[in-house]
Amino acid sequence: MSCEFDSNSISTEELVALCEDLKQGAIQTKYDDIVKIRKAITLRKDLPIGTIISENIIPVLVEGVKCSSPKVQFECAWILSNIATGTEDQTREVMYSGVTPVFLSQLESTKDKDYIQIVVWCLGNLCGDEKCRNILLSSRVVSIVLAILNKYLLNQDIMESCIFCLRNALSTMNYSPAFRKQEFQTIIGLYKRILEAKQLEIHTGILSEILQFCQNTIDNNDSTFGMPVLTLVNMCMMIMSSAVQASLNGQFEQTSNYPTKQIMETLGNILADNDVYGSVLIQQGLLDFLRGVYCDRNNDDQLLRLEVIFCWMNLSGGKNSQLLFDSGIFPAMVENVTALSPTADSLCYEAARRSMVVICNFICECSDSTRLMLLQNNVKALLEGYLAIVQGRWADEDHEFVVDMLKRMSE
Repeated sequence: MSCEFDSNSISTEELVALCEDLKQGAIQTKYDDIVKIRKAITLRKDLPIGTIISENIIPVLVEGVKCSSPKVQFECAWILSNIATGTEDQTREVMYSGVTPVFLSQLESTKDKDYIQIVVWCLGNLCGDEKCRNILLSSRVVSIVLAILNKYLLNQDIMESCIFCLRNALSTMNYSPAFRKQEFQTIIGLYKRILEAKQLEIHTGILSEILQFCQNTIDNNDSTFGMPVLTLVNMCMMIMSSAVQASLNGQFEQTSNYPTKQIMETLGNILADNDVYGSVLIQQGLLDFLRGVYCDRNNDDQLLRLEVIFCWMNLSGGKNSQLLFDSGIFPAMVENVTALSPTADSLCYEAARRSMVVICNFICECSDSTRLMLLQNNVKALLEGYLAIVQGRWADEDHEFVVDMLKRMSE
């Protein structure tokens, strides 16, 4: 078995030999070996994390983090960060090595920007595990990372590492305690500055992390904290709207902020929480944004369009249903349903399923005049044709919703 990097390869035996050599002598003299190990564990697939751990070099790497050589410190931290992306047990090997108090202390004093970036990223990987996250939260990781973000806000790499770390660290956070409320307010202020900064590249990865922070906040807190994050959601949406408009106009060099499937799914989850959030975002141009993404023929990503329909599903199920209907999406929903056939592929089935939920929500939630118009346009036959094709394919609440709707229309 070989590990590929830099167009060359390193066998498992060679990796083991490097690990054995690393344990002999002073760590600061082993820079070349450390770099080779780091390259072997920076692969996209089949990371040899198990080999690294079984060779018991994590304590050696921790010593490397403590040593006086900045180059060795950086490479050791990078290896530990990659180990922390492994399984739960592998992540906790790093956590229980004793390196995190060292990292946190170093972050409060070091001025090495490259080192700050990789250490914060490592802490973010550790915060992806619940037990590690709880330990780090009790060790002031949030306040330390916020201080770094405030200091190095315009440093692209450090900023991205901090946003990643905070998203994981705060994934289940309730901000009710006074000190957490203060941290929350600080985050909102810093994120606003980031989204407004002309010097930074606000790519979709950053937008995705910020939007996931917003979703996590809404999921774990009441509207006292949910409403303020909508400002961030709107700012992200405005940035992406410009990219969507550029794509519609064929200006593809200006589309680096184009929304991704993950972003649209996160937005849909935010809209699922309550009607008030949807109403606020509709006032800021949400419906035009969603329609622009869906109707953009210069982007043929069908999975992305499915997530737009997911957003419409959640908007159509409450007080915003009539506004959504009035935006003119109904014909597109009908088109998705009528395109369904017994030989259709899974994407076509899923588009029809989600579109049918939107249509049924319109029947339930829209005004009496809209409901009457739908009935006069034989929407009942649409439901019957859909169920005739999909019968037995699904057995979930959405399917039962359509079945129940047809029964009610037949009474």
